[in-house]
Amino acid sequence: MFEELLTEYAEWTPAALHAEIERLELASRALDARRLAVRAAAEARQTPARDGHKSMQAYLRAVCNQPSHVALSEVRRARICRDFPQVGEALLAGRIGVAQIDELVRIQRNARAVRHLDTPAVDMLVDHAEHLPVRSLSAVVERWLMWADPDGAWRDQTDSMNNRTAHVIAANGELSINACGGDALTSEALRNIFAHFVEVEFRNDCESRRAAHGDRADDFPLHRTDAQRRFDALVTIFRQAYRASGDGKLPDPVVNILCDQRTLHDLMGRAGITLADGEMLDLDSLTTAQIDAVLAEFVNDPRAMLTRRCETSLGQQIAPQLLIRALLTAQVRRVVLDSKGTVVDLGERRRLFTGNARIAATLLERFCQHPGCEVPADRCQIDHNQSHTDGGRTDQSNAGPECGPHNRHKYKRGWRTRRADNGRLYNIRSDGALILFVGERPPPFTRADDAAEEKQILAEIEAVHKRFQRDFLDAA
Repeated sequence: MFEELLTEYAEWTPAALHAEIERLELASRALDARRLAVRAAAEARQTPARDGHKSMQAYLRAVCNQPSHVALSEVRRARICRDFPQVGEALLAGRIGVAQIDELVRIQRNARAVRHLDTPAVDMLVDHAEHLPVRSLSAVVERWLMWADPDGAWRDQTDSMNNRTAHVIAANGELSINACGGDALTSEALRNIFAHFVEVEFRNDCESRRAAHGDRADDFPLHRTDAQRRFDALVTIFRQAYRASGDGKLPDPVVNILCDQRTLHDLMGRAGITLADGEMLDLDSLTTAQIDAVLAEFVNDPRAMLTRRCETSLGQQIAPQLLIRALLTAQVRRVVLDSKGTVVDLGERRRLFTGNARIAATLLERFCQHPGCEVPADRCQIDHNQSHTDGGRTDQSNAGPECGPHNRHKYKRGWRTRRADNGRLYNIRSDGALILFVGERPPPFTRADDAAEEKQILAEIEAVHKRFQRDFLDAA
């Protein structure tokens, strides 16, 4: 039967197969909603007790022959749909899937964060779940957990820093390296160093291939695999670090910290960085009470909580305490975002994205903006959302990262991109059709441009920051 079904599908056109995949996905989500509803009802009516089961999880293990982790996941999904029916309704309508529900469950499982999970907050989270890729929704949830449970998040980060460790083991003729712990800034700095050296190894291979084959170089494979280049890059890092440990000095890697204007302004003010009356900043005075005073607004206004950002360009959440300390060093690049998530005032009117314009554009998105692509933004080309030949500006408000193949695909197919009110970039086919997830409703594209007001706010923040740097350095 399955073989016959497979044979039948193999004769369909790509367009028909695409439509069938969408139809079956919507049907699957509707069935999942019914599954969760019956599980919630069975738990409420104590159905597991009929056969002596002490929990719904044990009941599902016995009846459905599910492993414990699968049964537990279904119980948790059923409970959040029971507590917030709008989640189950979105699943039944096909607007979200179980993967999105699992992200919301992460909040419900946090004893401190769940107290802020009310109906308006869930409505807003479900809206994010409908319109964001799962990886972006996961970042939203991480942001929620950071702000809703700052003590727990800071404790986890502190434990990670205190328990940091690394091992380099040579055994049986092989090398094994393991490192874990540390903080988000250190981990991203090391990731940037590693990515740089991997890129150097890749370019070396390309140059060697071109030297050997000339204009026909692209017809031949590189002599090392990507995995081999990563290993060799690590060896190069160790050797260069050893050589530089004598008279030389390795440059400090740059880590980008993304923070929205209001959060940066509030945290700087709460930490006393304005240095009123010429007083010195005391980092130890950054108390939990001061942090809580800033966070109180976030938890009272869930939408504001999720539009505020304090994270690295890879999406790692930065505790407010760590941000304040990082601002005192030259090892990070402070990147301020406006209310739409756009990097403010780094653009330049040029034909190509270079320098600050390229840096700003790679900070807009964490990955290639083509649907489903997960090539990191810093390995992508920077593309104009509105073509430069059609008058599109070369600045971050009209920019987005796209890997080489998808950038070429976009222009070959006549695609364009546009940023919606929810801050997400959407691809639009040449016939004007908006590319959406299965079950996703089209978002509005109506938000007015408030760049002038946001630039004024940025100028005020910059003035405060420069005054702090001047006073702090003079005092030092």
